[in-house]
Amino acid sequence: MQGFQVLMDGHDGFAGLSTAVLDHLADEYGSKSVLVYPLFPTPLPESGDAKKDFFRLFNYALSVAGSSDDHGHNAYVPLSTTSRLSRPKVYLDRLPYARFQQIPYHTSAILAGAVDSFSLVNRLSSPDFVHLRDVVDAITVHHRKVAAMSTMLPFPLRDSDSLFSALKAIDAEYLPVTSLTPHVKTPLIDSQNRCYSQVMSLRGVPRQRWQW
Repeated sequence: MQGFQVLMDGHDGFAGLSTAVLDHLADEYGSKSVLVYPLFPTPLPESGDAKKDFFRLFNYALSVAGSSDDHGHNAYVPLSTTSRLSRPKVYLDRLPYARFQQIPYHTSAILAGAVDSFSLVNRLSSPDFVHLRDVVDAITVHHRKVAAMSTMLPFPLRDSDSLFSALKAIDAEYLPVTSLTPHVKTPLIDSQNRCYSQVMSLRGVPRQRWQW
């Protein structure tokens, strides 16, 4: 067993329960890696009450602190199609090559597709397999436990394109990926045009189309 992938509520009282579960996993399986995905619903419940909104953000902060500290080999990747959890709330209304509505059936499919594609790197049965521990190491550089996820769904590959020609046709300095982590913008680089570490997964492109 490589480790665990944990999907949890990140905005309400169940975030505390999930943190207790992570504590149990750390005690019983201390040598295993844990990839934690706190999820935030879209659209977020509109309470009209600033106090309730504050408690929601407070729960989010507690879940980050409780899930990312002192849990050994963990990585914490918040996910939502909500770009901002605080007021004014901002929701994604489209991806570069797809449109969707802010309903659970659509938004959950986008998040599920991103998680499934990302986890391919440690689920492959081929020689390209990467252990979950190595994946966690790659996205937690300098012991930074919180990471971000972006997606490009679908990848713009036409029937007649090779992978190289599709990338060349995008004609941009960076791939037009969309952040699925609240309060994180793309491209994921710092002020000096650097990216500390990343893991990329491309699916659905046959090897025979990996030509120049």
